[in-house]
Amino acid sequence: MASLERDLRELDALRNRGVITPEEYEVRRAALMAAPPAPPRPRGNVVLEVFKWGSVGCLVVIGVGFLVSVLLVIAIVAAISNSEDQTADSGADIRVTLSEGVSGEVSPEGQGRSRQRVTILEIADATETPNVFQAPRDGFRFWGARVRIENIGERQT
Repeated sequence: MASLERDLRELDALRNRGVITPEEYEVRRAALMAAPPAPPRPRGNVVLEVFKWGSVGCLVVIGVGFLVSVLLVIAIVAAISNSEDQTADSGADIRVTLSEGVSGEVSPEGQGRSRQRVTILEIADATETPNVFQAPRDGFRFWGARVRIENIGERQT
């Protein structure tokens, strides 16, 4: 009905401005009145029509967004888990005595086939640092160690 009213107002405006003759006005008005009503025009954004259901529409949009987010997280976790080394780690820290000649084997976390042997070659107590801006606090001192790191695993690190 709003469409018919709008068309009649436009027709009246054309007649008042003198764009159409009175005879043409009568013919067009009769045609508008006799024509079946026009189907409703599509509304704005079809995506926003979900909100015509009020809170249910909002919940649907939030639910779909949540589902997509969960699926994305699952896909990322699956991709990451497939990229890791499948060799199990020991799960324990490597502890050795702090003295010269002692060695221990370490493996970076998640890299079971990459292993290194770290050997303490020399320990120097009360060393001086070449950094002039850094000094130990009162009651403390610097100490240093010279170590050798050997690759003993199946992979390079």
